[in-house]
Amino acid sequence: MQTPYDIGLVIRAVEFAAQKHRMQRRKDSDASPYINHPIALMHVLCIDGGMTEPVILAAAALHDTIEDTETTEVGVTDDVWR
Repeated sequence: MQTPYDIGLVIRAVEFAAQKHRMQRRKDSDASPYINHPIALMHVLCIDGGMTEPVILAAAALHDTIEDTETTEVGVTDDVWR
């Protein structure tokens, strides 16, 4: 059974990723907001794949944050994985 902490973890991860990617755009024809990519991955995992594990969904939200922003592992740990 999921707890409020589990759901909070996913929400914190999406919020953190959205903040860190806020100035980035996708390289698609619409130059859509970059955060659409991690959200789409979360959708595939959860809706299409049946994944409901909060840690996996949070990781999906954050998967490009360190690579594509100025964020460090410490920043993610301090702000999301608390």
